This record gives sequence, structure tokens and C-alpha cells, in this order.
Amino acid sequence: MSAHQNPEQIRSQLKHPIVDGDGHWLEYAPVFSEKMRKAAGDKSADGFLAALRSTTDALKMTPEERRRRRVAMPNFWNRQAENTLDRATAMMPKMLYERLDEIGLDFAIVYPTAGLRLPRIKDDETRRAVIRGYNIVSAEYFQGLEDRLTPAAIIPMHHPEEAIAELEFVTKQLGSKVGMFGSGMSRQIAATAANDPESQPVELRLQSYRPFRGRRPCRRQGGLPRRRDPALPRVALCLPRGRRRLGLPAVRRPDRALGAARRPSARAHEAGEARPQIADEHGREIRL
Repeated sequence: MSAHQNPEQIRSQLKHPIVDGDGHWLEYAPVFSEKMRKAAGDKSADGFLAALRSTTDALKMTPEERRRRRVAMPNFWNRQAENTLDRATAMMPKMLYERLDEIGLDFAIVYPTAGLRLPRIKDDETRRAVIRGYNIVSAEYFQGLEDRLTPAAIIPMHHPEEAIAELEFVTKQLGSKVGMFGSGMSRQIAATAANDPESQPVELRLQSYRPFRGRRPCRRQGGLPRRRDPALPRVALCLPRGRRRLGLPAVRRPDRALGAARRPSARAHEAGEARPQIADEHGREIRL
């Protein structure tokens, strides 16, 4: 017997309700997808299953293949498996509802798990169909449990109009109280070499240069990998100390073209050669 009180005993001694503001449930994909198919059509169900395949595909890769393709190891260990009662509770909202007192909760907001990746589906039509079907089926699972459980509806955020349309639907048609809004949406930049002819000559010229570097190696910035990706051009834009500190553009010294020889050493300057002078916008000298 444990000397510690269980959650139900602790809850009985409190004078305020206990609310789980970030609960999650496990959607059972084979059944969930078929319910989506009936509610919103084949595109909704097939798009949902395709989004889930990224996990199984990554788990089949060797460590070397994941490293080459910059694919992270999916977290397969966060699902309860040995305790089948708890696993079933996470998959069945009605069972969770019946065990709330045992768990020590008065109310829970329940977020998606498989649905977490759905706002990042790239194709607009597929994304909207998948999220619409998901929200309908999720609301059906929690129907009749509203006094102690409420599911979070997924709100896509690629475009304002789709976000507003889904908000209108889930609040007015499904009665949703909580929304899970997509964040960090990746958007295609118009001025890229793939669709901007004016930038293609620059891209081709960059690929012809040999690697070069400043005084210090590049650091991890903006989510870019520290190691150079073989698919990227063999160019490393690194700043000397002074220019990095002042936040100047990531370019080489203006007095030397790309790929040219390194600047003269300090001994050369001591011999009488003038050291190049560069100033910032306020007239302050920048030491190179």
C-alpha cells in the first residue's frame, strides 16, 4: 500500500474545481477515418490517413536515412501500452468521462493527438476537407459529455478565410467552446528560384563558388541545421565578429569579390599597406 493519497482523495479535500486545461485523447485511426469518410467524404478520410503515414514512414527509416533527410525520430514511446485500461481510457471519451473522479478531475479540455499535424497539410482543398471531417467526428465522440469534457476543434490558419469559415462552422453547427489554432504555417515565398526567373542567374552563380567562411563558423540560426545540407549550394555566409555584432548584411567585405584571396595579414599592414576602413551608418569605424 502506498503512503501517498490517490488523486480522488486529494480532490475530495479541495474547495475548488480541478480543471485539466491541456488534456489529449488518442484517436483510433482505422475507426476514426471511416467515420470521417461517412461524414465528409473520401478526400477527408484519405487525407487524414496520409498525414498519419509520416510517422510510420519515419520509423521504418534507418538512423542514417533519417540523418540524410533531416527527419526527426517520431515519439512512439508516449502511448500507454502495458496498462490496457488506461490505454482504452485515452481512446474512448465515455470511459474517460466515467473515470474523471478516479483521476481527480472535475473538467477537462481535450485536444487532438493524431489531429495535431492536420493544420500543416499543404494542399488547401485536402486540408480543409480533413479538418472539417475531423471536427465533425470529434464532436460526435464527445456528444453528451459536455458537462465535464469538451474537445478542441481544429482551426486551420493558412488563410484568414478558411480560419473564419471553420470558426463559424464549429461554433454555430457543432457548439465548440475551444479551438486549437494552427501555428508556424509554412508559406511559399514568391521570389524563389523555382518561380522567379530574375533570381535564377544569381542562384546559378552562387552554386559555382567554392565554400568560404569568416573568422568564426556559422551558428544555428532560424532553425537551420548546423551541418551543411548536401542539397544546398556550396556557399557559407558567415560574418566576421564586428559585422555580426552590428547586424550588417550577411555579405563579404565590399573591397573583395566572392572567392577572392583572403585579406592581407597584420604583418602586411605593419609593412606600410593601408588597412581597409569601413564605417557604419553612424560613421563609426568597423574593424575587419
